[in-house]
Amino acid sequence: ENSMVQLIINSELMNEKTGPAKALESAQQAVQRFRADGDKENEAMALQAVAKTHLAKKEHHRAARVAKDAQQGLGDTDGEIAMLKTAVEAHLSRPDKEGKDDALQATVDALSAFREVDNLRGEAQGLQVLADVYVARQEPEAAVNVVQDAVPLFRELGDRRGELQLLQSVINDDLIKDGAESSDEALRAVKIALSLCNQSDYKQGQAAMLLTTFRILLAREKPERAMQAAEEALKLFKELGDSRGEARIVHMTAAAHLERDEVKKALQAVSREVLQLSRSQGDSAGEAGALRQTSKVHLDRGGREAADQAT
Repeated sequence: ENSMVQLIINSELMNEKTGPAKALESAQQAVQRFRADGDKENEAMALQAVAKTHLAKKEHHRAARVAKDAQQGLGDTDGEIAMLKTAVEAHLSRPDKEGKDDALQATVDALSAFREVDNLRGEAQGLQVLADVYVARQEPEAAVNVVQDAVPLFRELGDRRGELQLLQSVINDDLIKDGAESSDEALRAVKIALSLCNQSDYKQGQAAMLLTTFRILLAREKPERAMQAAEEALKLFKELGDSRGEARIVHMTAAAHLERDEVKKALQAVSREVLQLSRSQGDSAGEAGALRQTSKVHLDRGGREAADQAT
């Protein structure tokens, strides 16, 4: 029955005529019905639907409060984590700066509750939410430290899938935001992240973090070491069969060569690697980007005719 309620509410949320108002009414009616039947689990799930509806109406405080109430009354780990994520989403969606602080506090409180009753799965999944919150707060070092604490818990649970989901949610291109590459925190965070990926044999994460290392070292004016990181990332992308990753790293190294006035290397990278990869994968956007970069290199060399030919 709860699945049917969720379906009705979702359809009403997408209805331009009725919108969130009708969805909220349906969700609240479902809460009352389940409460009258003494069905705590479905009542909590219906409360989550109420919270989601408040969120759709941009009523962030109400959404967070309802989700917290539902979390406390559920008694099921997966459900409690789902409610926690809804509450965190509501806080992070707020336009005020305090929203991120409230998201952090809500997660810390939930973790304390899981630890008090020795709920290992709840603690592990709660740490994943905490890492996500730190990423949203642009605190990458804190995020990877939390991941470092959570990995052993997932291993103790024998949950390899949960371990990889934990790494995937945090250790990706979004860990270090554009413009933050030159900070010492960014470098420390990436070093820890790379170590975690190596320990978990998570090659996609290794490649992503090597690409981020490339960005960081360039920002710190260490181009030789940056190019070494790029080469390692390229090898991993090739091993994984990730042609888009290959094209991206080669395109980035070409741009870096161009910044250093290494025109011949830039031209070689773009014309041979990126263009070949884009065409082999039918990636017209990537091919167009490669051609634009090739034209730019030729123009910087004063080769107007060669640039016209590339175009």
